[in-house]
Amino acid sequence: VLFTLNLGKFLTGHCFGMLYRHRYNVETLPQTEEQWSSTVFIDKTFWGYYCWPQEMRAYAPYDQQPPVDRARDQLTEGEAVIFDAFSSQEFVDKLIGFLSLEERKGKDKYNWTRTVMFKGLFRNFGDTFLALFKPHLEQLCADKQESSQRCAAEIVAGLVRGCKHWPFPKVESMWELLLPCLASAFSEISLETYADWGSCLSDCSSDRDPRRLHWLFEMIVSSESLSQSRGSFKDTSVMYLLQRALSQQEWRAPALHHRLLEHLEPQLSHPYKLVRDRLGSLLSTVFLFDIELLGGRLSAQPKVSDFVGRLVTGLQPLWGMVSDVKNGSTETDGPTSAVDVDDLAMSFATTTVSLEDSRRDKIETKDGAVIQLLKTALNWLGANRSLQPLSPSLLRLLPLILRHSDQEEDQELDVLAKTALQQMAMSWLPSASIEALLDELEMVANGNSWRAVRSALTFISTIVFQNLLTVQKPNISSRIQKILLVSLQNPQLEVREAAASCLSKLLQCGYLVLSSELTGHFLEMAAVKLHKTKGKVAVRNTDGKGCVCVCVCVCVRARASVCVCV
Repeated sequence: VLFTLNLGKFLTGHCFGMLYRHRYNVETLPQTEEQWSSTVFIDKTFWGYYCWPQEMRAYAPYDQQPPVDRARDQLTEGEAVIFDAFSSQEFVDKLIGFLSLEERKGKDKYNWTRTVMFKGLFRNFGDTFLALFKPHLEQLCADKQESSQRCAAEIVAGLVRGCKHWPFPKVESMWELLLPCLASAFSEISLETYADWGSCLSDCSSDRDPRRLHWLFEMIVSSESLSQSRGSFKDTSVMYLLQRALSQQEWRAPALHHRLLEHLEPQLSHPYKLVRDRLGSLLSTVFLFDIELLGGRLSAQPKVSDFVGRLVTGLQPLWGMVSDVKNGSTETDGPTSAVDVDDLAMSFATTTVSLEDSRRDKIETKDGAVIQLLKTALNWLGANRSLQPLSPSLLRLLPLILRHSDQEEDQELDVLAKTALQQMAMSWLPSASIEALLDELEMVANGNSWRAVRSALTFISTIVFQNLLTVQKPNISSRIQKILLVSLQNPQLEVREAAASCLSKLLQCGYLVLSSELTGHFLEMAAVKLHKTKGKVAVRNTDGKGCVCVCVCVCVRARASVCVCV
């Protein structure tokens, strides 16, 4: 039975109080039969996110719904056959025994068709047969066998979806049965079964008002569930299950997102890679809907800007690597003095090979947690999949990411940083973020790390091509051109090669123009001759000899000296 909600006009969802009445809120959850019957559940997630329609149909209160626990004489002939079969304990025992058989070891998967069967059974007959399934469900959830766990997941998903129109006392009794079973199953979860339980919770939560499932969400988001240490695999599995359930609710459970973030932040520097990877993915779900819409921002969602501010504070020991340029230190491939070695080691700068071992030991012992925190943050940025615009708050992390995106000490950190840069470069760059982006790139270009500069040049070409229409302004292109020209004069050959490649791409696509001013600058650069000296001293060639190639910068290495030809 449906009824119509007259909302009067289209309303932007996050700007009006109606949204808050239909969102997950611990203080307004239906905990009694009266509250349950008076609650208007809206199961489709797309209603209310952007706007409300003038009229919307929703299910009528439960006292107006047809009864689900009908007697046999109220059934049709076809329904009576099903009723008689499932009323038999022997039939149910044989059915569960068949469904829990292992057909193909390692290849059996969660079966949605079986879930639909159980959904229809409990939807049409209520909890009439629940007592017959109860001992089987408890036994299956406690069993470590893959086939038993899979069968339990299919029954649970069908039961939760089938109880949609049950009255409150029956729903409450059902969750009193399911919660201990789920706790038992999660404690026995294995590599072969965690995906089945993930599918189960995803199906339970899909197209369901989160207030219908508040028993489930309160269980999996509880501090006991998230703070209890069970080993890296089981901790990761619990986070995976939580993510599968919460991702279906999308924007409608900000209270759960806030609670989840509160539990996750102390674990961001976890020592195990498996856990850090899952933490990063879970953070992407938490912040997925912190985006700006017409009419304002979803004020109840966790804010990326606040989280990044706390990240910057936690990563403070690593910022010395980025700010060394202010102290005049440099990153080189040659020998350094003893004083330089001490200064660079204290500031986490990349120096000579003889210094790298001592720095790595220091990072692993004293500041290993900071590196692990950075890895988790990079996992989060790499998991965003370019769904969100590149905000100024995220750009605060750009210099640190560039600094770690091209290094050989930690391959995991190198891969994570490059993945995060790739996702950031492919994101939409709003006008409000352009100024912050250019400021960060200019700081890196004038910094002491040639590896960071080389990564920044690759980043520039990608983000310009991805946002060509947004950055097609003279004041923006002139600043980018200045960064490239500064990089062309970098003493490191690899940086000049990257700058030449980036400049050629931007000239060829027409973003930058080969003006007379730019040509004159190239001619001036071509008049510089570098002699082979131990100190690599540059001497200007006054006889006018040089090599000029239009739109292309060619770098030629000659043992201890470099000649830049344009």
